[in-house]
Amino acid sequence: MEFAGPENKGKALVPARGNEGMYRLGIFLPIILVFWGCSPNPSNAVSHGRVVNYTSCALRGDQGVGSLHGQWNYLPVPLVFDKDFYVADGGGVIPSLKGAVETWSHWANLRGFWGAFRLLNDNTGISGGRDIPELTDCSQASYSSAVTDAVGVWKINGTSRWHENRRSSCGTNTDGSPGRILPVGVQGQTDWIIQNGKIIGASILLNFEGYNAPGQQRIDVESLLLHELGHVLGLLHSCNGSGNGGTDGTAAPMCAIAPTQYTSAVMFPFLQVNQERRQLQQNDYSRINCLY
Repeated sequence: MEFAGPENKGKALVPARGNEGMYRLGIFLPIILVFWGCSPNPSNAVSHGRVVNYTSCALRGDQGVGSLHGQWNYLPVPLVFDKDFYVADGGGVIPSLKGAVETWSHWANLRGFWGAFRLLNDNTGISGGRDIPELTDCSQASYSSAVTDAVGVWKINGTSRWHENRRSSCGTNTDGSPGRILPVGVQGQTDWIIQNGKIIGASILLNFEGYNAPGQQRIDVESLLLHELGHVLGLLHSCNGSGNGGTDGTAAPMCAIAPTQYTSAVMFPFLQVNQERRQLQQNDYSRINCLY
């Protein structure tokens, strides 16, 4: 699942079968100009009527089980951040990444789990995180398969060999430049490995070439990762944001006609520049509780 920009408009669901019954899913979506106010904290969400129940399952008929992708056999899920997050800029992005993890873990604690995610190799500088696997192909499924003990959150940029977004293995653009593993406009992307109906592996790629790089637009990393972690846990989008007849794989109404509780959710498929969406909303709670 991805957040994506206007250059990818209309791209549709791209399913592919892997080995041993594994299923991986990728989606390319456009950004539209929609703005709303996000609750600053759960208690305010309750007082404004946006969250009334944190622990009950409630699937509306126009979302249903088709808005859920699968679940893990256990929580917390092991998670590891790319070492470059800890090294670059003095690790300044790490608090934002951890903030997203803590938000999902708060929900899990309410349900009696020991968190939603268990962060591995957490430290400072070069002693924190994992070195990215030396992967040069154009398939995110390779990232999911390369890390067998955790879900990896990888930093994709344009400055170092193994992190590069532009890759010859991704083909050639019309101007002769290499293609990208994260196409132009895609902010973040999640891949799953599913076996016998259960999620057994996943990976997240975050785009630090087209966003949050010098001279590029800034997006809120905590909001982005909170959304992608929702996918890791098994949630699809709260509404269908594809254009031109495409589908983003979720059994939910088109975002243009979806009710406010869908468009205000963390799992709404669009994130604007400088927008913060850091708190789970009622629709997020209602659907995740149906999985766990």
